[in-house]
This record gives sequence, C-alpha cells and structure tokens, in this order.
Amino acid sequence: MTVSSLFFFFCVFLVLSEGIFRLRPLPFSGLLPITLAAFIGLEAVILNCLSVFHAINRFSIVAVHLAVVGCWMMWVWITDTGRPLAHLLRFVGFFKRTVLRPGHQLVFPLLLLIGLAAWIYPPNNYDSLTYHMARVAHWIQNGSIAYYPTPIERQNVMGPGAEYLVLFFQLLSGKDNLAPFVQYISYILLIFSSIYIVRIIHLPKVLSPYVILLTATAPIAVMEASNTKNDLVASVMVYAILIAGARLFTGNIERMRGIDYAFAGLALAGGFLVKATSLLVVFPLIAVAFCFQLPTLLINRTNIRRCIVGSLVCAVVFSVIAGPDIIRKSEQGAARHEVYPLFSGYDAERLWNPVRVLVHNIPFPVQTRKVLAELGVKGDLITKDIYNLHEDMVGNPYQVSVFLILSVSSVLLSFFLLSKPYYRKRFLLALSPVASWALFGLVVKDQGWITRLEIPLFFLLPFSFVFLAALGRQYLPIGKTLCFFTAAASFISLAYALFIASNVPARPLALSTFWGERPNREVAYYHNANLKDEHDFFLEAVEANNCSRVGLILGPDSVDYPLTWRAMQRGIRVKHVWEQVSGSAPVAFQNIEEEFNRSCMLYVASGSREHVPRKEEQWLSAGDYHTFIRNSEWDFKHSEQTCLRIDAMNVKDRLRAQQDVLIERESDAIVLIATGNDPQTVLAGPVECSSELVVIKLEVLSPEDTVVQFFYQTKESSAYSEKSSISRNIAKGGNIIYVSLFSEDIMRPLRIDIGKKPGRYEIASLEIRTL
Repeated sequence: MTVSSLFFFFCVFLVLSEGIFRLRPLPFSGLLPITLAAFIGLEAVILNCLSVFHAINRFSIVAVHLAVVGCWMMWVWITDTGRPLAHLLRFVGFFKRTVLRPGHQLVFPLLLLIGLAAWIYPPNNYDSLTYHMARVAHWIQNGSIAYYPTPIERQNVMGPGAEYLVLFFQLLSGKDNLAPFVQYISYILLIFSSIYIVRIIHLPKVLSPYVILLTATAPIAVMEASNTKNDLVASVMVYAILIAGARLFTGNIERMRGIDYAFAGLALAGGFLVKATSLLVVFPLIAVAFCFQLPTLLINRTNIRRCIVGSLVCAVVFSVIAGPDIIRKSEQGAARHEVYPLFSGYDAERLWNPVRVLVHNIPFPVQTRKVLAELGVKGDLITKDIYNLHEDMVGNPYQVSVFLILSVSSVLLSFFLLSKPYYRKRFLLALSPVASWALFGLVVKDQGWITRLEIPLFFLLPFSFVFLAALGRQYLPIGKTLCFFTAAASFISLAYALFIASNVPARPLALSTFWGERPNREVAYYHNANLKDEHDFFLEAVEANNCSRVGLILGPDSVDYPLTWRAMQRGIRVKHVWEQVSGSAPVAFQNIEEEFNRSCMLYVASGSREHVPRKEEQWLSAGDYHTFIRNSEWDFKHSEQTCLRIDAMNVKDRLRAQQDVLIERESDAIVLIATGNDPQTVLAGPVECSSELVVIKLEVLSPEDTVVQFFYQTKESSAYSEKSSISRNIAKGGNIIYVSLFSEDIMRPLRIDIGKKPGRYEIASLEIRTL
C-alpha cells in the first residue's frame, strides 16, 4: 500500500499540474509550487465537505480523488486528448534536464541521505509527536478535521495544510511511512522551483547554480526535510505566491488575467493553511513588485477595474479554500502567545526583536552577543544554539552571513542608482528580504526555536543577489567576485549540510544503515526509553483487559502520537478525556464526563494524575503511575437504572444452552450443568440500554477454580472470538464479578462461557445496569 499510495499521489499531482498548465502555461520549475498549493487547496475542500458527514476514510478519499481524475479525463476528451501525453513527456524532460545540469547534480547525494532518513525512521521529532502527527491520528479516528476536545491546543489551532497531505498518505497506506515525505517532497520542489525564481529575477546563469545550492543547504532546512513539521511546505507556498504574481516582477500588470488572480488566491490560501507566517514573509516582496507596476496600473481606469475584479476573484478563491479554517479559528478564540499584538506594544524591546531573531544564525556567537549588548539591544540574546544540531534550534551561519554581506554591499554601492533607473528596481528588490526579516521580527516573538520558523526567509536569499548581479553584468570585477565568493560559500555549506543530514540526533545514519540494517520503528518513536516502557505497559494492560476504548489525560505539551497511533493500529479507540477550555483567560482545563463514561481505561501523563476523577474509587491504578482501570463494581453500585435482570424467578427463555451445558431452574438459582470443558450459554434477544457503557454483575457459585468468559459480537464480525471477549477468574465457591461492556456489544446475543471445567454452576442473578 505504501508504494501504491505514493503512485496515486503523483498521479493526482500530475493531473493537477496538467490542468494548471492548460490554464496558465508555465515552465515546470514554476509549475511545481502552484501545483502543490492546488493539491493542498483540493484536500482542504474535500476534507471540509467530508467532515460534515464524518466520512473521512480510505474509501471516500480514494473515491473523491478518482472522481476528480475522472472530471479531468472528460475535460481532456472534450478538448484535446493528445495534450496529457505531451505534458507527461515535458515533465520527464524537465527532470532529465535538471538531473543533467552539473550544478544541480551536487545536491543529489544530499537528497539521498535525507530521503534515506525519511524512509527508515518514523515521525519522531517532539512537535510531530505532540501535535503535527497526533492531529492526523485523531482526524482519522473522528472521520473529520473539525476541532476536537484536547488539552494540547496546538492540535487544533495551528495551520493544518501540511497535515492534510500527511492525512492523504496515512489514510491510503494505513501506515505512517510516508508522513515525512511531505516535507521531503517539498524540499525537492523548493530546489527545482528555485530555478524559476532565479530566472524571473534575472540572475546570471553562471551564478544561479551556486545561489540555489547555497539556499538549499541551510542546516535547518536539511534537518527538517526528513521530519513531519511544515516549514518547508510553507516555503513552497511562499514560492507559489511569488510565482503566481511573477508578472509583477517581470512583464506588465496589464497582462494579468483572472486566472492569475485565481492562482494567487490559491497560493495565498495554501500559505495561510500551512503557516500564516508565510504570508508575512512574502508581503514585502509583493508590495515592492506592486509598486513597480503602480504607474502602469494608474494609466487608465480599465487597468484599475481589471485589478479590482481580479482581487475579488482572488478573495473568493481564498475564502472557499481557507474560509472553514478561519471560521474554526475564530470560534475557538485561541490567543497566539508567540506573536505580538498587531496594533500595539511597539516598545524598545519589540523594535529590537528583528535583530534578536537574526542573531540565532550569526557566526561567532560570543562576540556577537557582546557587541550587540554594548550597542544597547534590548531583551535576551539567544546565540548559544547556532552550532547545536537540534532540528528546532540549529543556526544557519553561511546563509545569514551571505545575506548580511549582500545587503550591506548593496547599500554601499547604491550610488550606482544615479546612473540608470533600472538599478533602482533591482536595489529595492534586493533589500526586500531585509524588509521581510524586519516584518517577521516585529510580529513573531523571539524564542529558542525561532530558526525553524525562519526557513521561508532563508529561501528568499536569491533576491538578495539581484542588485549586485545586475551591477556585475556591467562591471565584470563585481560579477566575478560575487560568483567566486558565492561558489565558495555554497560548497562549504554543502559539506556542512552533508554532515548534518547524516547526524540528525533523532534520525542518525550509521554505516550499517547503508547495508540494510534498519532501526525498529516502534523504538524510534521515542527519545525517552521510560516513555516507551510506560506506553508498552499501558497497551499490554489494555489488551489484557480487552478494552476497546481508552481515554487520555495529557498535559498541554505532552507526547500524544505514538501511544494514540499504536493503539489505533490495534483497533482501539483513543479519546482525550481532559481538554483546554477554548477562549479562557487565564488558561483553564476541564474533564469531559461523556468521554470518561465511554472509556474503560485511562492513560495519565506525568504530572496529570491529580486530574483523574474519583481516583481509587471509580478508577483504580493498574500498578504503575500512568494506567488506570475502570472499577466496574463502583459503577454498578452507583447506577440506578437496570436494563436487565435474570434470576431463578424470571429466567424464562432469556438464557439458552448452546454447547456442553444443561440449564435447570431451582427456587433460588439458575443451575448450569457443564458436561464438557467448553460450556456455552447465550443471552438471547437484544438488551436495550440508554447509556453507551453498561455494567454486568454476575453472582455465581462455582465447583472449581476456573474462568468465566463473556463473548460479544461486533459490527465488523458476527463471529465470537477471543479478541471480542472479556475473561474473569472465579474461585471455588461463591463469586461476584463485574464486567463493563458497551451497550452496542449487548445489542447482539451475548455468549457466556460459565467455566472451563465440567460441574454444577449456580447463578444467583445476572444484572445489567447503565453507567
């Protein structure tokens, strides 16, 4: 299923790219980011529609995408049947040409290392285990992408666009092997689409390969390319927005048609869904490019009217794709503490924040810290992690050094602006990344893991070359110097990137890896061996008690995914029973009683034990800190509604013999005479109860120490099996046992195997109560 899921993805991707190419012919290097934005937009529309019916599952996803492919085939049949084959041949030709370019071949060993790590390791970085992948698992379970109760607010409020693609892979394959490939494919698309970016900003061909190589080898991008975050997908959305508005950079705004604005809305919606900071990053560049076109726009009213209508088209497309998520966010009312308020709080500390977010990447951290402190920079300066191989914190010294040198050099050489107006546009475009960094720093607060949020900024690096490259065409010493130092920086950065790709702490590549040895996927989920032991103990206890619905009590930053996904793989439903109250200030949490009532066991994260209600009464510890089992006796005694009671006076035909047993009725008991080692009785007829969970109390007198076993039928299977059963040990003499079942399990005939040994068993009563 893994290979077929990947093949299906590329088929849909190819169909979307062909449709986009028909509407707006582009080189393939420019087509790829817009196609990925279209894929995310398509998934958003499909998933939002299916969520209304809680119908997100493998069948519906395959069926809807096949319907999309079918609509495309009808379009092709009506218009031109030969174009898809030509498109495919062009696609193959583009990749051949790209592979054969010497400058691009340098990056393939790096792609090999990253791809190997993405393939052999499961999702295992902390953010993925907390919310990126956890939300995908809960969406699959809920059949919906709607917000759901959880104490981990980020599972709901963070941009879901990249996870829509992970969901696509995970539903189709039933595994998480392809989850890291969303970021990995995005990384490849960024390298390919960089070819188009350097083309539309007119970088020289001799310089372009080194610029692309330097940009692609940013350490934080290399580390993220094999995990399941979303910053590389956000970077692709930045390129998609830039390419959709390419006529603002090159050409004329008069040539922009409705389809250009529609693609701009598509790319903007994709950027918002993946990570809203991508819109922040790209805004200065679009603003500068729009200013270039302003004189043309104002020439006549037709241009203004066309621009207004196009903007409306853009807004409509954006609303259709991103609207449902915007509505959910507004209803949730979540406050983002990582960002500054937009219209207030512009104090000295905030104004220095663009500098603080940049120093995470500047070489010589100690010296940088001293110099900036002497200059009076306000706030804490975090420089210690620039060489820390951590996929949230590692610095990007070569990229930022080149960025600063280019920006300062462009300002120092700005006297060339006086010679030709052409240079003025190049100058503004070259400094637009500086504006993006400044805007980013004014909105997003500095934090220890800021470098991963800065990835889209690093992919703006080609724009910083625009002014000096333009000067280099006329003044050869400038051009040659620029090319030499860029090549040197790119080769050094490539060497550093190859080292990093092999030594990501969570996904290291040993020599034995290249000879077939693979890490154990279940072990590789965990960085903490104790956490795996806790999850193993809980899952073993769940299976031992045949519990099919469990509840989670987690903290707001707890690891969720590995336990939830491993339980789902075993057919167990997992729900949060403790949630953060939306919109509350200060942050507050509450129990979800209905989910407690649906759960037969609880997993409690470290530090959350006090949130277990009626601890040691309704919920009993299973022997460790984290695992609690429902106390069926407590539930039974606190229930006042009886669904069914059978005793000697009213047994009638409700209990029927099925195998190795005879049923007799005495004045004070129902007597079951077992004639073999597998006596079976069936509780005839459906038992209707008003609650989801019911408790069975059985009073039985046993001739021997043995086991009583309750078998129930499920929606999936009408056959009785060990998997769909609950066992209880009984001793010789009188016993009172309690068993919790779901009401749907007793809607079908319930089988009761009274013991495993021949003899006389006396049932005083069998009673079923609601919870």
